[in-house]
Amino acid sequence: MSILIPLIIVGVVYLLYKFPPRRLSKRPKVKPSKRTAAKMAAKNAPVRKSSPAKRKQYPFQVIDGQKGKSDPPDDVPKYH
Repeated sequence: MSILIPLIIVGVVYLLYKFPPRRLSKRPKVKPSKRTAAKMAAKNAPVRKSSPAKRKQYPFQVIDGQKGKSDPPDDVPKYH
């Protein structure tokens, strides 16, 4: 009897979790505004593949670091 009561309680809790009563899970349906509906439609629209964008050329120059190099190169760098 001491094992039967906890098993019944666990079973009832499991059934209520798996199949909740309709009155507890009932939520009023709210119709979204036109603006929200347009955003949701745009979000769910298929993504169009565009041609690859041209990369902008920046006036920066990459300076090689000294990590992992044993000897400094003999040539003079173009900068400085």
